[in-house]
Amino acid sequence: MADDCGVCNGDGTSCEETTVDVTYDSDTDIAGFQFSVDGATLVGASGGAASDAGFTVSTGGGLVLGFSFTGAVISAGS
Repeated sequence: MADDCGVCNGDGTSCEETTVDVTYDSDTDIAGFQFSVDGATLVGASGGAASDAGFTVSTGGGLVLGFSFTGAVISAGS
């Protein structure tokens, strides 16, 4: 019998979402970023300094891409 996630004899834990915080420490302003995520399925990215700066953040194919259409930056710091 399959669990809610479709795993045979599973206990339902394989479909639980986990939130991961991504941190940074930069001595220069950040005008944009791109990084890849391995070993997990991305379902979205949001919040934090990118949101505060008004960045557009997109995910797809294991990549996270963030930038501003207006030229805003994430201030140097952490």
